[in-house]
Formats: sequence, C-alpha cells, structure tokens
Amino acid sequence: MPGAKHIKFANLFNEDTTLKSVDEIKTIFEEAGLKNDDKIVTYCTGGIRSAYMQLVLEMLGYENSQNYDESFYRWCAVNELEK
Repeated sequence: MPGAKHIKFANLFNEDTTLKSVDEIKTIFEEAGLKNDDKIVTYCTGGIRSAYMQLVLEMLGYENSQNYDESFYRWCAVNELEK
C-alpha cells in the first residue's frame, strides 16, 4: 500500500506475551515515524492484528487513527497491483 509503514505486531509484546510498557510502545511508534496527530490507518492480512493495533493506538492517544477492517485481502481485490 502506498505510504505504508510496517510495525511488526509481535514487537508490541514482551517474551512472556504481556504487552510492553506505554513508553516502550511509544518508542516503537516514534521510531517508525508516527506522530500523535498523524492520520493512521491500520491494516493487516484480514483485520484481526490491525484491530488490536488500533486499540493500542487509541489507548496511547493517537486519536486520528482507524482500522481498515477489510485489510489487505480487500485492498488487493479492488486495486490493480503493479507486476
């Protein structure tokens, strides 16, 4: 997707599968170039991980974010991909 930035879902979790601290997650987002006032649309393959990411973004104050719940499956179906 044009303009997309990848944040690996697993990077939000500690080794014991608990969610990382607020400061650690904010650092991950900042290192990816995200700012609180950016328009952010989360997506994944089918919408499950992106919904979780959206929840985390909202909890951290990223108010201008939303989940593209149809995600990459739908995007590929309606967009011509370069070959």
